[in-house]
Amino acid sequence: MKLKEIIIKTGLLLTAIIITLILLEISLRTHRFFKTKNTLPLHIPLDSPVLYGLNPKHPAINSHGLRDDEITIPKPKKSLRILVLGDSIAYGICVKKEIIFPQLLENMLPKPGSVEVINAAVPGYTAYNELQYYLTKGWQFEADIVLVAFCMNDVANPRLHWVQTKKEIINIPKEAIPNIDYDQKNILPLIKKRKIESMLYKTIKWKINYLFPPKNKHNPDIKSKFPTYITGEDSLSIKVLLEPTSPESRWLTAIYSKLNQAVKNHGATLVITFFPLAYQLDQNYPFYPQKLLTEYCQQNNIQHLDLLPAFKKHRQEDLFLLQNGEWYDIWHLTEYGHEISAQEIAKYLKENNLL
Repeated sequence: MKLKEIIIKTGLLLTAIIITLILLEISLRTHRFFKTKNTLPLHIPLDSPVLYGLNPKHPAINSHGLRDDEITIPKPKKSLRILVLGDSIAYGICVKKEIIFPQLLENMLPKPGSVEVINAAVPGYTAYNELQYYLTKGWQFEADIVLVAFCMNDVANPRLHWVQTKKEIINIPKEAIPNIDYDQKNILPLIKKRKIESMLYKTIKWKINYLFPPKNKHNPDIKSKFPTYITGEDSLSIKVLLEPTSPESRWLTAIYSKLNQAVKNHGATLVITFFPLAYQLDQNYPFYPQKLLTEYCQQNNIQHLDLLPAFKKHRQEDLFLLQNGEWYDIWHLTEYGHEISAQEIAKYLKENNLL
């Protein structure tokens, strides 16, 4: 075969491959466009410091923008209200509304009907959103107890969590960023890079990660055999919460101090519940940020509950959502995980005479 003929055939083959890839990209983008065109978004931007919330027009969301039953304002007389603030864990990703821990908690508490648990959790919320939500809206529910569901990925850069709403959230305030230097050096370049990724590349990448979950993919501590990542989109380590002077720790405690004062001003009690990460259930796992958080709460007279000991007692059960039998989703709870959480919270509230 002559060289010229080889070049021509190779060129035709490469052209065919390129055209095929372009057509696949167009097909994926077209499919996504028509799939979402007439679909009500779950999140909507808000013209307030909260930045965004749940869409009241969505069939799963009530008129107050919550994944809950309808709620009356003002609060009925002689009733006790618990307002739950949190992210996708308390919201109950992949779990029916009836069996997420806020609803189960309401069913477990004494005097059915006299205790109401309001679930104000929103996927992607951080301590910043929760504080702003309480200051602008949450206080109106006249809660007696404000229960914060804390997950360690709450100190991750919010740009990563707000990826679904980044087009609407144009100006993210500095107060919402746990670590400004890290944001400028690592996150903004990452966001810009993702903007130019093709749908075909993202689809193939997601499929590979689903079929072959990476081991400690985001773990920057190569000297440790234990995982330390706290978010699936970045390499931020759990160790930032082991040091009280880290930007993330100072950001978190400053916000909780403001929230605690605001809750007190409305005559309510703040309770912070620490939800563990799945890999912390390993009996030999060495990193325990809950200790530092407990010390902070004790120093500031904030009620708090660490769920890790209870989860360890049930570590052989399916407490976390799994992929391929691995602890790949280390954050979100199964139905049983929600049940254990509700039981422990109900027990804590009763033992500390908060009901």
